[in-house]
Amino acid sequence: MQGARGAVVGGAVVGLAILASAACAGGPVLEGGAYRDAKLGWTIAAPPAEWTRIRVEGADLALRGPGGELMSLTVHCGVPLAAPATLARHLRLGVPDSQVRDAAEVSVDGRPGWTQVFDAHRDGKTVRIATVTRVDERCVQDFALASQGERPAAEVAFDAWWKSFRAAPSRAGGAR
Repeated sequence: MQGARGAVVGGAVVGLAILASAACAGGPVLEGGAYRDAKLGWTIAAPPAEWTRIRVEGADLALRGPGGELMSLTVHCGVPLAAPATLARHLRLGVPDSQVRDAAEVSVDGRPGWTQVFDAHRDGKTVRIATVTRVDERCVQDFALASQGERPAAEVAFDAWWKSFRAAPSRAGGAR
């Protein structure tokens, strides 16, 4: 299952883990306090105002927090689907020397999901990464938060953010 999804997702997580900086770009549009993707039909609430939209390669939507934290949403459609826990483990494949701190089943917009928190070690620094993986009939949505160390305010913002995700019931990326 490593294939294209693993390579793209692994690259996105590694990009988050090293906290790469980038400029704002296209993709989902901010309308009325929520980001909307017209093509795939999903909506997700905008995080608190201190979070700034940035570009991260491979992510459909990425934001930088006030302490340098990054959160992202990546949607993959038309890929082989598996259980959320299996797909979530694939997110860690591109992150060598990682230690899982917590993992559990969750529900995201009425669909099965998997959340995990792990620490990645790179160049003598520890990056805390939290991910949530949601699977529907056609697509996988991966939400990620990366920060250096514990950031309780960022974790609260991230949890509220991914929990606000809503998929369109009849479109690719939004099937319920």
